[in-house]
Amino acid sequence: MSDATQDTQWIQKVMDVVHDGMIVIQDEDIVMANEVFSDMLGYSNDEIIDIAFDDIVEPQSRRRESEVFEKLRSGTIPSQFPTRFISKHGQIVHVEIKPTAVTFDGDPAILACVRNVSTQVALETTVTELENRFATLYDMSPIAYFMLSRNGTIEQVNAAAEELLGLEAEELIGNPISQYLPEPKPGYDPAAEIVREVLRGKSVKGLEMEMLGGNNKTIWISASSRALDSGPDRPVSIGFTAIDITRRRTMEQKLRAESERANLYMEVMASDLNMTNQNALFALEDLSISMELPERLRILLSETSWSLRNAARMIANMGVLISLDHQPPVKTQTKLLPHFKKAIREATRDFEWKTLDVK
Repeated sequence: MSDATQDTQWIQKVMDVVHDGMIVIQDEDIVMANEVFSDMLGYSNDEIIDIAFDDIVEPQSRRRESEVFEKLRSGTIPSQFPTRFISKHGQIVHVEIKPTAVTFDGDPAILACVRNVSTQVALETTVTELENRFATLYDMSPIAYFMLSRNGTIEQVNAAAEELLGLEAEELIGNPISQYLPEPKPGYDPAAEIVREVLRGKSVKGLEMEMLGGNNKTIWISASSRALDSGPDRPVSIGFTAIDITRRRTMEQKLRAESERANLYMEVMASDLNMTNQNALFALEDLSISMELPERLRILLSETSWSLRNAARMIANMGVLISLDHQPPVKTQTKLLPHFKKAIREATRDFEWKTLDVK
């Protein structure tokens, strides 16, 4: 058996056992191929033989990688390279080719290992598209995003973060996030506390605090934070988001101030009404005692006094409610009986025809 025959048989044996597609190219034609390669392009093994190698290469790839294919034709073996083939039915097949110089039937030839990477390329394309979409959403988001290192240093920001603080990304990146958060107080450092909680595997949500922007501008934010990715032991990077709530906080402060003014007005009004009621009650009691009045007028005075006392109680209750809104009473131990006795006296005076017995 000649050496050429032995080489050809060796190539055939190799083709039969490998899982990748393999072809032998000689004089720019495919002179041998295994079933894996034929199936890859939808041909039968007989159909693929004697097809020109250039005919199965996608035209755009052929033009883009013309130097590589020119080396193949000239006998210069390039290193592994990617390209695209066209199947029998016109579908694009992404492949990686690793050529090797061999002898086939006594003449020089190229043995090419062809690996179908279409699935891998499709996955990479999908991942790239998702990354691009995420990057677009990240940049277009109205929520300010900060990517922090484990020690709280700003590594990346989006456009909303630049707008929130009134600073460019170049001015923010590399600085600690603590530089833009409230000054630490004894026993509480907001920036360190947020980073510490995330490193423990916890998330921070809806924490309202002040943030310091450019020109020492104070901004109220609702902050949230969580780990973005993790190493073997703990998070490698930290996501920090900030929603501008300055307008809401300003409105709340205005409403609080208006409420305090309204409560003050109510307190003054309640005090004045109570004094007016007391004076009116005193005058009515004086009239009922010092003057001889017809029974009809006495009944009228009694009913009027009852109405005034009832109004006084309502005003007193309103005053108590206003004071409770400002500051709840301090819890103290008290005896209930004196309060009940006072209530009995008031009720007996207003409802003389009723008897109350408290035990």
